[in-house]
Amino acid sequence: MNRCIELGTTLDALPLAEYKALSPVFEEDVYAAIDLLTCVSQRSIPGGPAPQTVAAQIEDVLSKI
Repeated sequence: MNRCIELGTTLDALPLAEYKALSPVFEEDVYAAIDLLTCVSQRSIPGGPAPQTVAAQIEDVLSKI
């Protein structure tokens, strides 16, 4: 986001007022939605980084050894 570059900050440190300037629908829950662990755990597609997906990939590889 260009605004983060302008302010020298990151999305998770961007004040809520900055989000609300983009859209009034932003609330405090935006921080939970952009949390790194949330983003990783929600990517549960084949080959994705979600813990359950990685565990399944490891199990698959080990079953072929």
